[in-house]
Amino acid sequence: MPEDGTAADLTPVDLTPADTPATEQPTPAPTRGAEVGDVVPRSARSLLWQARIGLGVGLLGLALAVFFYLDTTDLRSAEATRADVLEAAEIMALRVTTFSGESIDDWVADTQSLATGDYADEVATLFDVEIRQGLADNQVQSVGQVTSSFVQEVDDDRAIVFAVLRQTFTSLNQPQPISDELRMEIGLQRVDGEWLTSEVAVLGPSTVSPVAADDTPGTTDVPSEGDG
Repeated sequence: MPEDGTAADLTPVDLTPADTPATEQPTPAPTRGAEVGDVVPRSARSLLWQARIGLGVGLLGLALAVFFYLDTTDLRSAEATRADVLEAAEIMALRVTTFSGESIDDWVADTQSLATGDYADEVATLFDVEIRQGLADNQVQSVGQVTSSFVQEVDDDRAIVFAVLRQTFTSLNQPQPISDELRMEIGLQRVDGEWLTSEVAVLGPSTVSPVAADDTPGTTDVPSEGDG
């Protein structure tokens, strides 16, 4: 106590110098997982990623749809081409096995119209004036029927078709109908968008048999001259 008996002044004294600056508060550390300067809320960023994923899935779906559309279009185009090839081949197969001696000139012209230049010339060579006259004089009648056929190959503008036909014919000297089974390989070429025959090849020996009364082919081959 002071010597004069008065109470001591216990008020705390501020000893900080007047010119000492106040202590700076430290900058809080960034929250874990956040980028400095990132002002996009987490929920917004989540929605953004979902939108990006949705867009990616949508584009993938669109790409797949285009792919399958083009693939289906190509398949339909290929099927249509094979159908055209088969139809053209069957028409020619019927043409070469169906004719009448009395109108053989028209038959040759019609057959040539369905063929390429080379095969058209071959038809004219095979059925020359002498052969035509013989068919007319003998009153030959022939009717063809396609029993089976399929496309073996299609390569750009060329194709090959295999066909099995039944040919039934009569003549002045053979009034009884004769049935002949033929196996053909028909080559085709597309010319100006139209499939024309470029070759007709008969494969192997044909089987000739008389036609029964009910128009069913018989099973006995016609004997050749000199057979017992």
